Amino acid sequence: MRFVPPTTDHVLAIGPVPGPRSPGRGVVGGHGPLSRRRSRKRAMAQPGWQGSSDRGHPLGDRRVARQEPARKWQATGLERCEDGAMPTNPTLRPGETRTREQLTAAVASGARPKYLCFWGHRPQRDGQIGPGALSQWWPSPFTVDGVRYDTAEHWMMAGKARLFGNEEIVPRILGARTPAEAKNLGRLVTGFDEDRWVEHRFELVVTGSTAKFGQDERLRTYLLRTGERVLVEASPLDRIWGIGLAADDQRANSPAQWQGSNLLGFALMEARARLAG
Repeated sequence: MRFVPPTTDHVLAIGPVPGPRSPGRGVVGGHGPLSRRRSRKRAMAQPGWQGSSDRGHPLGDRRVARQEPARKWQATGLERCEDGAMPTNPTLRPGETRTREQLTAAVASGARPKYLCFWGHRPQRDGQIGPGALSQWWPSPFTVDGVRYDTAEHWMMAGKARLFGNEEIVPRILGARTPAEAKNLGRLVTGFDEDRWVEHRFELVVTGSTAKFGQDERLRTYLLRTGERVLVEASPLDRIWGIGLAADDQRANSPAQWQGSNLLGFALMEARARLAG
C-alpha cells in the first residue's frame, strides 16, 4: 500500500502555545506502513523509553516518537485517521458513544465517523495547539476543590492514591516536577484492587479532562472544535487507554480491528460533550 505525500491542510490547530517545548516527545506520524513489531521497535528507540506494560496501572508507558504530519490513506476504503470534517450522521451519537463496542456497532450500522489520532504531548512546530494537547501529559495546570494539578496525569495519579487510601503519597504526587515522576509515584500505591480501579478510572479521567479543558479557554476551544470526531489515542503500546496501534496503521481507522479499548479517547469525548453543554 502506498501513501500520498502528506499535506498540512487537514491540521486542526489554534493559537500559539506558551512555554518551552518538551524534547523527545511528539505525535506519532510515520514513514510508511509499519507492522506492530516495527512500530514498537521505533518507539523503543526513542529517548526516555522504559518498557513495561500497564499491568493494572493507568495510561501505560507512554514513549513517543518524533512529531510528523498525519498521512493520507489511498484507496483503502476506510476513513483516514486524521483531522477532518465529520459529516452529519444520525447513526453515530458521539455523546452516547463511550466504548469501543458501541462505536463498532454504530459503524456496522452504517456510521462513517472521522477519526482524530493523537499520541504524545509535544507542541506543534508552528507554535499552535494541536492534538498533543489531548495528552494526559500536556502542561496545563488546573484546580479542583482548591487543589492545583500541573497536568491531567498529576490529577489521575493523585486520584488513584486517594481511591486506595494512600493519602500520604498525594503531596508528593502534587509536587512532582514532571508527569512521568507523578506516574512513577502513582505506582507506589498500596492496596491496589483491579476491579475497584476499573470501576472508577474512566470517570476519574473524565473529571480531570473536563477541568483541564474547561479552565483554559484555548484548550476548550480546541477540544470543542474537534466537533464529532472520534478521538483516538494511537499508542501501539497501550491496549487499555489507547488502541494498541500506531496512527499510520491501516487498522487505526477501524474500531473493530483496534487492539485496545481507547479509554482515554472516549473519556475526552465525554469531557467534550459536557463542556459543549
